[in-house]
Amino acid sequence: MSNVRTDPDILALEPHALWQIFSAICARPHASGHETELREYIRDFALARGCEVKTDEIGNLLLSKAASNGCEHAKSVVLQAHLDMVTQKNSDLQFDFLIDAIKPIVAGNKVTATGTTLGADNGIGVAAALAVITADNIQHGPLQCLFTVEEETGLFGASALTAEFVNADIMLNLDGEDLREIYIGCAGGARTTVTFEFMPEPVAKNYIGMKVTITGMKGGHSGADINAGRGNAHKELAMFLSQAAENLSIQLSDIHGGNADNAIPRESFVTFALPGNEVEALESFTAGYLKKAIERLGARAPDFKLKVNSTDCPDTVFPAEFQQQLLKAINESPDGVIALSKTVPGLVETSTTLAIITTTANEVTLKSSQRSAINQQRELLSKSLLELWSVYGGIGVIDSEYPGWEPQLESTIITTAVEAYQQELGFKPQPTAIHAGLECGIIGGLNPAMEIISFGPDIDAPHSPDENVDIASVMDFWVVLLEILHKIAT
Repeated sequence: MSNVRTDPDILALEPHALWQIFSAICARPHASGHETELREYIRDFALARGCEVKTDEIGNLLLSKAASNGCEHAKSVVLQAHLDMVTQKNSDLQFDFLIDAIKPIVAGNKVTATGTTLGADNGIGVAAALAVITADNIQHGPLQCLFTVEEETGLFGASALTAEFVNADIMLNLDGEDLREIYIGCAGGARTTVTFEFMPEPVAKNYIGMKVTITGMKGGHSGADINAGRGNAHKELAMFLSQAAENLSIQLSDIHGGNADNAIPRESFVTFALPGNEVEALESFTAGYLKKAIERLGARAPDFKLKVNSTDCPDTVFPAEFQQQLLKAINESPDGVIALSKTVPGLVETSTTLAIITTTANEVTLKSSQRSAINQQRELLSKSLLELWSVYGGIGVIDSEYPGWEPQLESTIITTAVEAYQQELGFKPQPTAIHAGLECGIIGGLNPAMEIISFGPDIDAPHSPDENVDIASVMDFWVVLLEILHKIAT
């Protein structure tokens, strides 16, 4: 890769404190549910700098710093970000998110990682908040930093908060991904999981093992990127298998792919048995299908690959009727944008993503996520999926539900933030809602009087190994954050 520098050069980027802390975050594994090492690092970091520190039962962390001299009577502010990251990697990379450190690199004007998610979502926000408490020359009123856990798997940390644990006049959520926008509302969401049970059958004689892999799709955030039409690897695989099974004696044994239920799946895999004398026909069908798929997907998936390889023949396979029902369930599952907002032009109102497929000895499980700015529409969508899957023998549940964040257009903090952007960056950001889950609605519900906005630097392709953050936008984000704090304090 041209113009690539390694991690030590990140420490030379501006602002120094923010990038140094971000590098330290990358060095500590922090998958959802495994934030302990990072939390302890932050705890020690804060105590060494004179902050008060407390942790709740689920692991959320709150730091408190006294106001700057002369700003003791200013409104109190909480800087909020989440500790966990989405753990996506390319299938050909040996990497364990529970023990291995993310290795950020500088590539041109971006910081990214090689083959894994970077964790700029929300590591940059965490780093910015910690950089604020290290500086003695920043004017601010009473200040808190709230770092939540398990945001990426269902906003579990935020959902466990109490009004006694965190309370401030203003909350600045640092989980935004577009410098030119200030988020003042977001979609609510839920996870829907269905299980299909089967009794495995022995493989017929004269069958051989085959494996199909779909890779190279763009993936991305199942909320922020859902309107990009990037395609779903699981849907593509199910389409391929259904068409192939029309003329070939395919017996599926294992189907799997995806490892984050809030990411558009980029890769999907299946193992099956096939009569040895049908291999040539399979290869011919695959070549024709691949050509049509490349034409159909076009620029939405320019690196799309579909490969068929021989493998060890499985001992057991799905029953024929179960296989047919399962493929129908996947093919008929809605995926992508369901409805656009009637009030905000171009904003996705409701969507769904089939994110994860797993196979065990006698079960196939599908995990999906639904989002909507209208809670009732999201509930109806989740229930309709359960009804569809039940037709094909699936037993499903809805969980990890969280509310949307209703925009409040009349807010002093919005005016303050817009003025700070105009003063420091020379443009007025667009206050808008986002089709993704933010913790603002949950935390704001603890204190309805709290004024809240969300903002951040330019982060592209979050929730995928292509995730990157624009270096210049991080500096702009930092400058604006300091000016907002200054304006609130004075």
